[in-house]
Amino acid sequence: MEGQSNLSQFYGAKYEEAHLPLFYRAGCHLMLAAGEENYVYHAEQALRYYEEMLRNSPDHEDYSRLVDHARSVLEQARSDQVNEIEVEVEADEEDEEGEEDTAAGASQSEETTERAQEQ
Repeated sequence: MEGQSNLSQFYGAKYEEAHLPLFYRAGCHLMLAAGEENYVYHAEQALRYYEEMLRNSPDHEDYSRLVDHARSVLEQARSDQVNEIEVEVEADEEDEEGEEDTAAGASQSEETTERAQEQ
């Protein structure tokens, strides 16, 4: 994962610094939107660049399709992000329940031990 993070940072900085045409910037962001980090940001940037291309050439049918595709990628990225957050919350809740169960079990064990010693 760390390698992917470094790669994303490297390429993110390189194509922004290189003053690439919008088409290439959008494509880079679209590819990075398929990754595991900052995918919503990259999907938003891809859509922004494709929409700018379409504004500059409104009659270009291919640009319209690219905007539609980028919108669907962004919707999916946002949905994935929500699902990821829900899974993390559920895992945290399960951890808390497990800790409570462990504490309750320890208390019952101590009570059982005390009773056995009394007899």
